[in-house]
Amino acid sequence: MQKIVLSMIALLTMSSFQTVSFAGTSSANTQSTATIASTCTITAQNLNFGALVLPLSAQNASTSMAVLCSNKASYTVGLAYGGQWYCTYSGTINGQSYTIPQDNIGGCPSTIQAQVASSYAYGKMIGTAKGDSIGYSIQVPGNPGKVWNNGQGNYTATGTGVSQTIPVVGTLVPAQSGSSYPTPDTYMDTVTATVNF
Repeated sequence: MQKIVLSMIALLTMSSFQTVSFAGTSSANTQSTATIASTCTITAQNLNFGALVLPLSAQNASTSMAVLCSNKASYTVGLAYGGQWYCTYSGTINGQSYTIPQDNIGGCPSTIQAQVASSYAYGKMIGTAKGDSIGYSIQVPGNPGKVWNNGQGNYTATGTGVSQTIPVVGTLVPAQSGSSYPTPDTYMDTVTATVNF
């Protein structure tokens, strides 16, 4: 019997491998951010009733104020008479009777301000030398039947990014003045206009 021995020869062939690079792109996200805060500025002109005719009557005077608010920013302008605005009211609210005297300095009590939209609020110009008083009111623009003051009515609008002119119309209130024939004098009050946005 003959044996056949098979010899296995392993051939190891060394091949050289090359690193192949491919062109490509890589990306990452980033954000650009900015913040624009709403701003408002307000300027006002004096309301001058001029030389009054006696006896006092419901004489008018007009002027304007300018409000510059950011585009589409809602704003409200309130007026505060110089600590001398008054309220008169007599009636019942929520079952409780209220009688507010004619010369209630400081206006309607806060407990009823919201309900007393029809009450009459007004300011007083005081004589600088003699101290007599002349009542007056300023109307909400576009709503002449409503008194413009922080306790009773405000003016509301939306900014445009450019200056907006707001008319200011005041009317003397003879019934709330000290006399139909006040003493010759210079009468003044300070009204503060505040813009809230």
